[in-house]
Amino acid sequence: MLTEVIWWSGILLEAVIAVRGLRGKLFSHYPAFYLYLVSVVFVEIARFYTYHWMLGIYPHVYWNTQFVSLVIGCAVISEIYRVGLKGFPGTARMARNLLWFVFALVFAKAIATSADGVSWWKALTAMKLERDLRIVQAGSLIALVAVFLAYAIPLSRNLKGIIAGYGIFLGTSVFQLTVMVHLGAAFRGAWDYLRSAMYLFVLILWVASLWNYQEAPRPAHTITLDEDYKMLVAGTRKQFQKTRLALGKAVRP
Repeated sequence: MLTEVIWWSGILLEAVIAVRGLRGKLFSHYPAFYLYLVSVVFVEIARFYTYHWMLGIYPHVYWNTQFVSLVIGCAVISEIYRVGLKGFPGTARMARNLLWFVFALVFAKAIATSADGVSWWKALTAMKLERDLRIVQAGSLIALVAVFLAYAIPLSRNLKGIIAGYGIFLGTSVFQLTVMVHLGAAFRGAWDYLRSAMYLFVLILWVASLWNYQEAPRPAHTITLDEDYKMLVAGTRKQFQKTRLALGKAVRP
């Protein structure tokens, strides 16, 4: 009974966030986030139905829908970079390209190390893939927050809420998946309720921070992030050219 109450409470809160996002015109500003949220609503309803009436196919439904959530979750991280670094297009473009490259590497590693080329998205392999992707997402989010703090980049209440909520979700997921890879089903039980309670807290945080659209405040000082990025790129190219010249001289007869 408690499981069903938590399950439907989560779906209700997700629906509230989606409706407020539509009425508050946040969908156009955070399309990947709301796509993720709406997809989670449909995924949860599908899982609830199969869990209670088609239990035999529940694992298949779970892992396949989890794959969709993982891909859209990567898009959410990319969107956080896009919105948070909106005033710094060069840095934002480089960061997003690097993110998708790393995400693609994680997916490629999961396929390459699976037992065969057909059933790679199964149980333990899928769990390891999700863990690795969540770790990459969490690391990229921490790095971005460090940039925000270092350059004192002002953020809107909406983006702060998305970052805080998704950060809590990622931290909880990484811990759970890391332990489950080693302990398996023995780790379930009380943790399932704790994880669900944390997710409900995340949803409540999103309800509060995404009730209405809010623009990011103007910075009170000059931010040199793009300039520093250009200097870093120029310095790297110069060092690369020096290294290439040195290697060229070394291999000449």
